[in-house]
Amino acid sequence: MGLSDMSVDGDRALPPPPTVAVAVKGRGDRGGKGSRRTVRWAAENLIPNAGRLVLVHVMPKITSIPTPSGNTPIEQLHPHGVEIYRQIKSEEIFIPLKKLCKRVQVETLVLEDDNPASALLKYVADCGVSSLVLGSSSFIRYVKNIDEVRFTALSHHLYL
Repeated sequence: MGLSDMSVDGDRALPPPPTVAVAVKGRGDRGGKGSRRTVRWAAENLIPNAGRLVLVHVMPKITSIPTPSGNTPIEQLHPHGVEIYRQIKSEEIFIPLKKLCKRVQVETLVLEDDNPASALLKYVADCGVSSLVLGSSSFIRYVKNIDEVRFTALSHHLYL
């Protein structure tokens, strides 16, 4: 964290407010209900003290796009068309979830990686995320397993 990342209060520098990232799945992944529950939980429990809320979705790398003539490799398509496809997929995932956080400004991020866990951990480490919230399709799994795991090496929080 550099000096530009800090605000000054009198003579002492204050760290920026914490960033909360919520990992979400799309409806097509049967993650709609679990993601809504996770975003709602984060909004009620973490957002009041957070400076930023980022909804993060990890999707496999796009190698082709469905077209009327079948799946077309992205190398054969105009880059603008590929970008529009990415935006459409993002909106499908994030619009219903953003409605749950009406009182908070929400940022969205789509990471393309074939390994979601690796992509999320890299994002958390590289972007200074203070809390990462992961959902589950089953609420019972929240209760039976772990309430909070601390990554002491990264000094971040992971909420399951």
